[in-house]
Amino acid sequence: VNYTMSGSKLDPNVNYLQGPWKNNPDSMELIGSNGKIKLTYSAKSINIVAGGKGQAYVKEDGKYNDANNTFKGNDVDSGGKLSVDGQRLYNIADHKNYGSHQIEIDAEGPGFRIYTFTFG
Repeated sequence: VNYTMSGSKLDPNVNYLQGPWKNNPDSMELIGSNGKIKLTYSAKSINIVAGGKGQAYVKEDGKYNDANNTFKGNDVDSGGKLSVDGQRLYNIADHKNYGSHQIEIDAEGPGFRIYTFTFG
């Protein structure tokens, strides 16, 4: 299915997809070369369970992680890159305090799978 996002207002706690994704029983699988996931959440940290091979670029509140570790995800480098090297839990953002944020994941490569989000 080719998903599209319209409008800029996203309801909290709802996953929004853009691009060609296959809805598997346990995951969403990117079947094209590029896809996007957006989620507005309230927590101190956010993780994804992902699998397959590929990479993604993670933005939070419209910004990539930077040399100052703006959102300090343990699995996201200072340029916002997340390398997916197999099925496991990936920490994509971590803050000192609880707050509301919008996460955006730009996935690259067919076979990238996302299973779930977890929060701390």
